[in-house]
Order: sequence, then structure tokens, then C-alpha cells
Amino acid sequence: MRVLIVEDEAPVRQLLEIMLRDAVQVVTVPNVDEALHQVGSQAWDLIITDFKMPGQTGLDLIDHLARQGNTTPLLMITGQSSRDSLLDEARPRIRRILAKPFTAQELKTAIAEVLPASQG
Repeated sequence: MRVLIVEDEAPVRQLLEIMLRDAVQVVTVPNVDEALHQVGSQAWDLIITDFKMPGQTGLDLIDHLARQGNTTPLLMITGQSSRDSLLDEARPRIRRILAKPFTAQELKTAIAEVLPASQG
């Protein structure tokens, strides 16, 4: 399984990669532009994106993907309140929202909830 992680903070990107590298193939990028480049050049089983990032946000990424007709499952990670009105707007396009901080097991459980059993 191939997972693209979009997270602006390098330590968090590294931690997510460490949490998942034994279970899945992981590629990390620091921003939406690089994520769109990756999505345009390769197929992904899952995209994990941070909500708040400088410049374009995780919601901007979701909008770009929707306009392209991309249906890759999305898992949003956020330090924001799950009651944030922007998250509420995007909720139909996000398969799961995971609040920071979370454990490796919580992340793996969220991924299992997002992906069909044949992929997880």
C-alpha cells in the first residue's frame, strides 16, 4: 500500500514516516504543491494531510483533488478542534479526521477504518 503524507512540519513528517514505514510504503511532502505533483505522477492508496499549513491548507488540497476527479481516500490530521466550521464543510470529502496528538496505533486504526479491508 502506498501512502502520501502532506505535513509542513519536518519533525511531524519524520514521526509519521517512522510510525508507518513497517506497514506501508510512505512518501512525505511538505506542502500542497508537492503533493499535487506526486498525485499527478503516481497512484496512491491513501493521502494523509495536515489541516493547517502555511500557504495552501489541507482543505485546498482536497479542493484541488476534487476538481481533478481524484477519489483517493483522505485522512485529515489536525491540531484544530474537530468542531472547526471549515472541517465541517470538508467532512463529506474526508474519510476520517484524526486529532493531534495521536499514537502510532491510533494512526494505524484510522487508516484501517479509511481503507477497504483488501488494502489495509
